[in-house]
Amino acid sequence: MGNYLAISGSIACGKTTLCKALARSLGFHAFCEEAAQNPFLSSFYDSYPSIHKHAFHSQMWFLCYKHVQLQQIRKLSKPAVVERCLEENLLFARLLLGAEEYKIYMDYYNLIASSAHHPLFSLYLTLPLEEQLHRIQKRGMLYEQRIDREYLTKLNAMYEHWVSSGTRIRILRIQNTQLQLEAIQDIVRQEMSSYPQVTLG
Repeated sequence: MGNYLAISGSIACGKTTLCKALARSLGFHAFCEEAAQNPFLSSFYDSYPSIHKHAFHSQMWFLCYKHVQLQQIRKLSKPAVVERCLEENLLFARLLLGAEEYKIYMDYYNLIASSAHHPLFSLYLTLPLEEQLHRIQKRGMLYEQRIDREYLTKLNAMYEHWVSSGTRIRILRIQNTQLQLEAIQDIVRQEMSSYPQVTLG
């Protein structure tokens, strides 16, 4: 088990904001997902709804990116808060890749996962679909503007199946429209009390 907690969830559920806020309050390192660095992501969304075009390159980039993050975390002297855990990469791959692409992807995923540490636990953020769409439009990232109701519905369903199917990661579900940051911090501190080796800020 790794010395970090994860912030999980679908698109536009508040992961980055919470990751940074918790890292500050707990005195942890923050590892956010810098999706805009993915050189294939814009082309992937530009080809929507033909989602398989450019999907393999984009998902391989995210997988390598997560591997590098996890390697960096293992070298840290204090814990970290990480946006999305490794298992979440699989959800996008299952949704977006064709059968042959998925086989190749899984070869690399299994190689990385064989030595990766799971998070202590994950905060799974959920948000109503209409609010997700509103946030995507409001934050104005050009490559995201092709994301529509159908794509988000399918992705959200993948997340719900992941959470309900018995993942080895302890999942704490949080409806992001209901709890204030202070309440979430209290939940995390209470959960962290189960890990006396972790020092809170």
